[in-house]
Amino acid sequence: MSQSRRAPDYRRKSELLKDGTMYREVKRIRKSEYAYYAFVEYGEIVEAPYDPQTAMQKRQSLSADADFQECEKIVHAQSNRTVRLRSRVEHIIKDYDNPTFCTLTFTDDYLASTNELTRRRYVTRFLKEQSGGLPYVANIDFGGKNGREHFHAVCGFRLDPKQWQCGALRVQKVRKSSDPHKLARYISKLTNHAIKETAKRNAIIYSR
Repeated sequence: MSQSRRAPDYRRKSELLKDGTMYREVKRIRKSEYAYYAFVEYGEIVEAPYDPQTAMQKRQSLSADADFQECEKIVHAQSNRTVRLRSRVEHIIKDYDNPTFCTLTFTDDYLASTNELTRRRYVTRFLKEQSGGLPYVANIDFGGKNGREHFHAVCGFRLDPKQWQCGALRVQKVRKSSDPHKLARYISKLTNHAIKETAKRNAIIYSR
């Protein structure tokens, strides 16, 4: 394999994400850079960890660090993935008559008797069977208090909670708004629910 096509080092990526120190610093620098861009280009005020000069100095001082470079790749890939996901969520909300935001949970028996991969297959199969060919996006999440596993989904159709036999299914209708700014904020909210930063490669479930 050529040096230019070297396979990603997923073990190193996992280590950096688990430690989190450099990863968080890259996120702070990039957020500060974006805040400056948003203010200059659109007059939008975004809360930033650093002022523009500090962000630039930190980037210059860390640019030769191998861990910084690897975390830059991680954050860049996550950013691209979020952009693609936001585009799909926006498409579902704008272009379909009954967009919904759903939360699928599992009973204690299912959590105890199955593994994460099996439960993911259950969710994937259920959404595919219920979709009727309409689009959806889903991803795993974990409760903030007790870490309980569940899935979030944004769907271009309305699911029937009675059809989900593995636990509880909560379905919320997405309210369309004629205000583009409100819609943009809502899309961002749904996207953040649907995607989580994780050491795993790509856990997002997309309709075909």
